[in-house]
Amino acid sequence: GGGKRSSNIELLRILMMLSIIAHHFVVNSGITELYDFSHVTPNMILIQLFGMWGKTGINVFTLITGYFMIQKDVTWKKILRMYLEIKFYVFLFYILFALTGYEAFTVRQLAKTTLSVAVELGKQYYGGCVIVLYFLIPFLNIWARSLSKTQYQKLLALGLVYFTGVSTFLPVNVFSLTGWLALCYLIGGYIRMYPMKWDNVKFGFAAMLLSISVSVLSIIAISRYGSKLGFTSYYYFVADCQKLLAVIMSVSIFIFWKNLPIPYIKGVNAIASTTLGVLYIHANSDTMRRFLWKDLFDNMGHYHSPLLLPYACGVVIIVYIVCVILDLLRMKLIEKPLFAFLDRFQWIHKKLGK
Repeated sequence: GGGKRSSNIELLRILMMLSIIAHHFVVNSGITELYDFSHVTPNMILIQLFGMWGKTGINVFTLITGYFMIQKDVTWKKILRMYLEIKFYVFLFYILFALTGYEAFTVRQLAKTTLSVAVELGKQYYGGCVIVLYFLIPFLNIWARSLSKTQYQKLLALGLVYFTGVSTFLPVNVFSLTGWLALCYLIGGYIRMYPMKWDNVKFGFAAMLLSISVSVLSIIAISRYGSKLGFTSYYYFVADCQKLLAVIMSVSIFIFWKNLPIPYIKGVNAIASTTLGVLYIHANSDTMRRFLWKDLFDNMGHYHSPLLLPYACGVVIIVYIVCVILDLLRMKLIEKPLFAFLDRFQWIHKKLGK
């Protein structure tokens, strides 16, 4: 980033991470089991809308990565830092939960924790797939630079027809998270390499407003009438990263925020640097999900409360603040000293794909 644009992208990262926590507040808490589609209540609609942003957040993070990395190189240091951060939290919370007796210690679970990134990759989870994406970046960049503008457009169109068109309009699941992240990365790269007339605040705002409105209406309409039409998910058009409305929302949100004339704000970059850490603390494991959303905050117990929405907002902000503090401590006490030592070695600065 740097300069004028630095803080708007970092603010966008913060906003998207809050939206992902809100998504997890809803989908990982058991609240969805309380929905009664024969009796749609204001709380039901409000909490559905509160949690609708999870996949949009993942797309926005990937667009940001594509936009800034399409003309850069990836070093081993970047990959190692990301991998060690994920492993640190996976081990830390497994040990803490086992020591406190909240989770039973088993050799199988220890092995699963040791192989966490590989397990995630097999299950198409974000952590494993994003590390693979970073290994692919040098080759995606070579590919993107070697294409003409027209070839690049055809590649993106083909990818979008396959992932978005088929998944949205046909009853077929062609989803691959690694494949989708690569395509989303290339969309971000295209926006960087070929600035368009509509890449501005006004268009971004109009497209963002329209796509969010249509997404909200789709959730309300499916909740009220969808089961009669054969819909099984009220989040149908935003449920997966590649679904049509999730894609349009993500691109328009990114374009709007990218062009916002927000000056540099001290402290925002430090908070935004904890993004992956925040994800890996609060979405650490099934045990962490149970601890946070079911036992600690009892989301289901607040479902019928008239204060459900303020409660949900408060919980999301508390979780975010605690995670940010924990990750800043990890960086200061563990990551900085470790990489001060590792920086002495030549191999860590080597570029992938060279």
